[in-house]
Amino acid sequence: MAVATLCVAPAAPAVTDGDTGGGKPTVVPVHGAFAGGSGRSGLIEWLERRGYTVMALAKRLCGLFSDSTHIASVLNSIKGRWLTTSTAEP
Repeated sequence: MAVATLCVAPAAPAVTDGDTGGGKPTVVPVHGAFAGGSGRSGLIEWLERRGYTVMALAKRLCGLFSDSTHIASVLNSIKGRWLTTSTAEP
């Protein structure tokens, strides 16, 4: 039996264009090194049904520095608040 866990790590929210933080943050699920993004479809659907904007991010899996730089650039492009999630399936 597979068990999925959800770890929510609130990131430092980016506040731009006068956003006062009244709305829900954009959720960015980030997959691990040994999993692809396709396993997050259930999480994405669940969040969207609850009114969240979700930006599914595909990591390049080219190494820690390259991947973290890519993730940071995507997060910096989001207007307003955001948070990242990591899902694991043991």
